[in-house]
Formats: sequence, structure tokens, C-alpha cells
Amino acid sequence: MLNRLPIEPRSLKITEGKKSVEKMIRDKIQHLLSPRQNMVLFSEFDANFERCNLSQVPDKNCFGTTPIKHHNACAVVGSSGILLNSSCGNEIDSHDYVIRFNLVPLIKHARDAGMKSNLTVMNVYRMRVMVKRMESGSRRAWERFERINNSMIIYPKRLSRTAYQYRRYSQLLEIFRNRSKTATKKKRKVYLPLLYSITDVGNITTDFINEIYDYPGFHSPTIGLLTSFLALSFCDHVSLYGFYPLATDANNRTVKFHYHDDPLPGEGKILKPHIFNVEYDFMRNLHRVGVWDHKITTCA
Repeated sequence: MLNRLPIEPRSLKITEGKKSVEKMIRDKIQHLLSPRQNMVLFSEFDANFERCNLSQVPDKNCFGTTPIKHHNACAVVGSSGILLNSSCGNEIDSHDYVIRFNLVPLIKHARDAGMKSNLTVMNVYRMRVMVKRMESGSRRAWERFERINNSMIIYPKRLSRTAYQYRRYSQLLEIFRNRSKTATKKKRKVYLPLLYSITDVGNITTDFINEIYDYPGFHSPTIGLLTSFLALSFCDHVSLYGFYPLATDANNRTVKFHYHDDPLPGEGKILKPHIFNVEYDFMRNLHRVGVWDHKITTCA
């Protein structure tokens, strides 16, 4: 099963005051990450391939077209069972911009997790599952996409033409284009621009965390942590919900791994390289210095 280890508290390597630390981290993130480089249109991938040297080490000064605007308050909604019975739905939906993951079911858990969705982050496993289902004509798969229509989808890691992820993303783009050509009243046109990153957000994030956080050899950041950093690049205030890897909460109540019933990657049998408990401690450290608001309690 996926690992749910206890927390071993660590600290940030920075010793300045709280406000100075918050400003330093935010300034650094906005220097390292930018929507114009890390959230650009996948439909322009071929045009960017040569221009940005995507086959080798991408040009750090190469930028693409992004539909992402600057926002005041953004919510990044993870999938932890800590959201169950939290009544956080209205609070989440009150944000200017809401980011979710992997096309999770919305209606069933609206009271706790909200319904609003401006950007959906997809990992490779979810991409593969959804492409396979849509190619087989699954109505339920299409309904997931229809519920987030007129928003956006992102795979926030670097792509290359030979990568498995690139092939899956290309399939998804083609499926959307074909749907647009054959749209009817019953089969609505789906407008969901696909975004990707020119530079390697994973490496950038890993290097930055090792620079400021006292955990030697941190590696393999989760897609949730990558996305939280990306949110800092275009949001003034970021709130994190549903990021809680522990098996019990502060009141010793059992916490499900996910608040929804979608299957775990690999049916939960693959031990991931991610160190969830370390990331959680890191998120709490940044919460304490005011970089973001990491919500792990109820909202009402």
C-alpha cells in the first residue's frame, strides 16, 4: 500500500524573521517559475520544440503563450480524506481561482470540497485511464470533462516528443478536437485548453526545497507540491486544502487516503518514491511563515 509514515519535524534553513522569510520564498518562486514558461499552451508544442530547444536542455529565456492571468486568492485542492465532513466547500469555491487534481468527482462531495474548478492537474496514470475510457466511448468519462468545461487542464512536468506522457497528452488533444468537430446538442463541444511546462518544474522545485529545507536529499516532489508552487507564481494568496498524508487527524480519528472513491494509482499496490510525510512537514513550515494557508481543520 501507499506509505503513510509519521511526521519527523524538520525546519527551514532560513533564520530571518517571519515576514522576511515569506518574502524571500515568494520572490524566489516567482523568479524560478512563471505561467509564461511553466503553464503554456500544448497546442503550440511543435512551434516551441525547436525555438526553446525542448529536445535537450530547454532555453531558460524561452517563453510560450499562456492563458493564465494573475489572481488574488487561489485554492489548491488535494484529495486527502481530511476533507470529509470538513464543510469546506463554500470556502473553497469563494476563491478567485480553484485548482483540482485528476478529474475527481465533484457533485457527491460538493459540501466538503466544493464544485468550482478553473484548472485541473492530471498525472500520467489518470491521463492513461481517461484516454482509454473515452476511446471506448465511456459516457461517464466524458461527463467528468463536461463538468469542468471552459476551464483548463495541465500536466505540470516537462514533456519531450519521445515521452509516454507526450503521447497520452497528444491523444487527449486529438480526442477534444474530434469532439469539437462532431458536437451536437447531446454531445456538447468541450473547450479545455491543455497546458504544459517548457522547463522542468520537478527539478526546479527539488533544488529549491533542498536549498531552504533541512531534509538531506529531498527528491521526487508530488504533483500536488509542484502545483502549489506554480500557484504562488500567479496568485497573491494561496490556500491549500486536502493535503494531509497521516492515517489519523488531531483528534485521533481515522483519515481515508482520498475523500473520494476513485482508485489509487496502481490500485494502491505500487510504493511511490514520494515522501508524503516530509512534504507535509515542509508545507506546514511554509504555512507557519505565511507563504500559504495550509488548511487541515474544518471550515464551519
